[in-house]
Amino acid sequence: MMACIERLAPYQLGIWVAQYIKSTCSICGDSIARAADRFHNSEGIVCTPCHNDISWFPSPLTIQLDISKCWALDVKLTVQPISTYENSIAEAMVAFKYNENLSALPTLVYALRQLAKPAGCNAGNSVILPMPTTTKRLKKRGFYPVLILAHYLSKHWKIPLWDGVIRTDDVHSQRGLSREERLVNINNAFTLTKVPPVQRIILFDDVATTGASLRALAESLLDADHHIDLSAYTIAHGNSQR
Repeated sequence: MMACIERLAPYQLGIWVAQYIKSTCSICGDSIARAADRFHNSEGIVCTPCHNDISWFPSPLTIQLDISKCWALDVKLTVQPISTYENSIAEAMVAFKYNENLSALPTLVYALRQLAKPAGCNAGNSVILPMPTTTKRLKKRGFYPVLILAHYLSKHWKIPLWDGVIRTDDVHSQRGLSREERLVNINNAFTLTKVPPVQRIILFDDVATTGASLRALAESLLDADHHIDLSAYTIAHGNSQR
């Protein structure tokens, strides 16, 4: 699935247009005063008032993991959302993820650029693992939104992507399910297909609601190798049922 990264040129062109050519905020449409050094930062996509309206960096989620092959009984995964799932971020996510509305992508890329690279992580010791999707869902949707967003995170952090996990086709979408239904639905959904090339794996998903998908993915990795150092990031945390 990583091969579809080659098709991202049109998306990248849209980001460049939004950042360097257009003079309007991708959220409200108002004019933006350009910074003189805009070619070296993320200025020019979202205006200051809209930036300030976003609830940045809510408290991390702490997810208890059940690792059958790990001697430690208290294993947790920390998930850091960039924002809460509401207002402009929620609208942009729905437009891009479910409607493939490319005009919403600059807002999400702008959000990703607010995220500092984890301390000690670099291209030599870390990889980013986008939340895998199923072949069935990829065929139905026609594109892989999490992978596209992960590509921009990879560029931002200068850390490579890794695709060593697959997701089985018999798992239904998590959207609209209750917490209990999500936990049951995602059991045994992931299978490793490659040996991790490094010990630090950064899990990435677009939205975390209960964290069930990230929990299942983390447990699959740690069951295969309990020495792996895992962390997780999402663009948003909140209720994505709408």
